Amino acid sequence: KKILSVFLLAIAFSVVFIASKPKTDKFSPFLKYTLENSNDYQYSVYIYLKDKGPNAEAKLSNPLGLVSQRSLDRRAKVFPAGQLVDMTDIPLYEPYVNDINSKVNKIRHQLKWFNVISAEATVNQLYDIANLNYVEKIDLVERFKKNKEEDETNFSDNFIKPNNKSNH
Repeated sequence: KKILSVFLLAIAFSVVFIASKPKTDKFSPFLKYTLENSNDYQYSVYIYLKDKGPNAEAKLSNPLGLVSQRSLDRRAKVFPAGQLVDMTDIPLYEPYVNDINSKVNKIRHQLKWFNVISAEATVNQLYDIANLNYVEKIDLVERFKKNKEEDETNFSDNFIKPNNKSNH
């Protein structure tokens, strides 16, 4: 009887815990999968922004405020005069960056061409960020594991070794 009540209590707790998780459609499938199947404390993510902030297009009227004269000269060789800068040249909207910075552990990079912030955040911080109206989506930064069997220091004996006179 005691085991049954503990079991029912565990099931009830699990149902409440699962139901209490906030829902968001801003997480990529890969991020959702990782959050559901990982016990990591912190995640490296890309935070995609919806726009470059209010009056972003007005910044295009001052190309030298966005890129260097050297860059404009280089672009003038291949683009028409009115198309030397575009929306990708506009930096991320500073109030968005500051707001996100206050909600994450660390901002890693700001990628103006992709309108993305790379950051390190906890699960709770990710849900807070997903609630921001200017955030389009959040995706996990992929990591690659090095194959331990392919150690770069293991060279074949067929290579010429320095100071080895038998290979000359």
